[in-house]
Amino acid sequence: MKKLFGIIFVALFGAMPALASDWTIGAHIASLHLPARDFNNVNPGLYVRHTPTGFTAGAYYNSIRKPSAYVGHTSQWAGFDVTVGVVTGYERKVSPLLLVSREIGNGWRVGMAPPAGREGATLLHLMKDF
Repeated sequence: MKKLFGIIFVALFGAMPALASDWTIGAHIASLHLPARDFNNVNPGLYVRHTPTGFTAGAYYNSIRKPSAYVGHTSQWAGFDVTVGVVTGYERKVSPLLLVSREIGNGWRVGMAPPAGREGATLLHLMKDF
C-alpha cells in the first residue's frame, strides 16, 4: 500500500508541469467527522481531475491513519461536483467512494461524504484546487 501511495504521489507531482488547463490539481487538507470519535482529521494528499472526461484520482492519509489511493469519475450536478469511485486503505481492500463537493471561493473546496459502514461518520472535507 505504501508503494502505491508513493507512486501516485510522485506521479501527481511529476505531471504538474505537463498538465494543461483541462486538468485540476488539488490538495486534500483536513476533515471533520460527525460524530467525532477517534478519527484522524489531518488528511494531507493530492488529487487530479480531468475536466473534459471527469477522470479523478488521488492519494491521501486517511481518517484511520493509513494511506489511501482512489480513482473515480467526477461530474457536475446542480452546481455541485459529485465524485463516485473506489478507494483503498480502509477495512476492506477496496471500498466505494462518494464525495459531493463545491468550490467556496479562491479554489477552496468543501466536500461531504456519507458514513462508510455502521461505525463510520459523516465526513466534511476541506480541499484546495490549483
